[in-house]
Parts: sequence; C-alpha cells; structure tokens
Amino acid sequence: MCFGVLSLSQLIHSFNMRSSHSLTEIGILGNKKLLFSALFCIFLQCSVMTLPTLQNIFHTTTLSAMQWGMVIVLSLLPIPLVELEKHLCRGKRND
Repeated sequence: MCFGVLSLSQLIHSFNMRSSHSLTEIGILGNKKLLFSALFCIFLQCSVMTLPTLQNIFHTTTLSAMQWGMVIVLSLLPIPLVELEKHLCRGKRND
C-alpha cells in the first residue's frame, strides 16, 4: 500500500505543481502530455500491483478493495491540501 500511495500521489501531485493558480482555474486537461504520461504511469503502477508476474518481480501483493480505496484516497490527498495552500498564499499576496 505504501508503494502505491507514494508513487500514485506523486503522479497526481504533478498536476498541482504545474502552476501557482488553482486547478479549477487552469483545468486538468491543459497539458495533454502531462495527462497522457500520468495515465500511462498510473496504468504501469496498477499493473505492477495487480499482475502476478510483475508482483513476483517487484515483490508486491494483491490489495483488497478496501486497501485500494485507501490508496486512492491517500493518493488524492495532495490535491485539496495544495489547493488550500495556494488559496492561503494568494490571500497573503493580496494583503
């Protein structure tokens, strides 16, 4: 689970770090290359965590639905946290 959260959260966090503006302002589809590369990396990451051959190579195990849910929630956590930070920093710049 840690392996999944660490790698997936960094992929998702890359969308936050594109700009100092909010994701709601710039949109997630603004950079097609980033979107396609992130989707490809997410596919590879999920393959490593679900396909038996790759599980043997990378020493991962099959996750339950609850564990996958936790991985997804924790991987998405950087989005609201960074959005909050952007909002707070924008307020300080306007003062």
